[in-house]
Amino acid sequence: MIELKEILEVQNGFAFKTEFFCEENGIPLIRIRDLDKQKTVINYCGDYRDEFVVNRGDYLIGMDGDFKCHQWKGAKSLLNQRVCRLRNFSDAVIPEYIYYGLQRKLLEIHAATAFVTVKHISSKQILGIKIPLPPLPEQRRIVDILNHAHSIQRLRREAIATTRAMIPALFVEMFGDPIKAKFQLLDDLADVVSGVTKGRKFKDKKTVIVPYVRVANVQDGFLDLSEIKTIEALPSDLEKYALKKSDVLLTEGGDYDKLGRGAMLEKDMPNCIHQNHVFRVRVNQKKLNPLFFAKYLLTSGAKMYFLKSAKQTTNLASIAKLHQLLRLPVLQGRAVLGLAISQAYK
Repeated sequence: MIELKEILEVQNGFAFKTEFFCEENGIPLIRIRDLDKQKTVINYCGDYRDEFVVNRGDYLIGMDGDFKCHQWKGAKSLLNQRVCRLRNFSDAVIPEYIYYGLQRKLLEIHAATAFVTVKHISSKQILGIKIPLPPLPEQRRIVDILNHAHSIQRLRREAIATTRAMIPALFVEMFGDPIKAKFQLLDDLADVVSGVTKGRKFKDKKTVIVPYVRVANVQDGFLDLSEIKTIEALPSDLEKYALKKSDVLLTEGGDYDKLGRGAMLEKDMPNCIHQNHVFRVRVNQKKLNPLFFAKYLLTSGAKMYFLKSAKQTTNLASIAKLHQLLRLPVLQGRAVLGLAISQAYK
């Protein structure tokens, strides 16, 4: 076992002055928010700083938030504050081996880190991480296996994305053009509940810590339940905001891509509730098939309804439970036909 400081150098980012930011000219600047997207959106036009240059292939860690290690695949850029760059100076280790070895260690640090709002990691913590160091041929064998597994995962994600993109077209093909159909209001077909507010004051009331579904868990057409966080709540909240199999979860908004996106819960989640920016839609299954409704949310008709009726400000949009969501027009008389799309989806 060796500490990373024996084989790596860690370079912290720099707080570049905002007066030298520009849109077109200059050098791209990598911020934490750019790591997942692998694309920068602003440039820096001030003095060039060699020590903060990031080249394609360098490994970067966001020091606030999830602490994930990313291999930078974008253009040559500059390293902004709260992002650190890893480079190895030892011939005894393969860079990709460090990348894979770091992922689990960073997850462990993240899980053990206390926080009030956002979790933070320091370069000192990173340099103190210990990983096993087998001979180079064994490192290469491990990297080859993990690269192959990563390729399989990528192909699977692409296949799932393609399938999800086909669902709206399949929906129209099976059930006709929603624009020409008859509708019922969601208010007549389902019970809609907004969730708990984060950061409430409880004074002397007895509370419990429970898992909860937040906006990040509700994607467009699927639920990402890989990370479920916890929240302080009242015991009475467990029954009021409980989640059950076949509930459809739908986001209130924020950025436009979060407006009215939703998916159906395919399994029970005991003692799990949802936050106030996520609506729980529990349909009357004698009138409406929940999976049918979840796929209906992917259609252009439903998306256009939310876009037109949402409360909008600069770059933000949101839907209110009573005024917009409950008045969502839903295709009429589809309780039985909804079973067909369930089979097609499977």
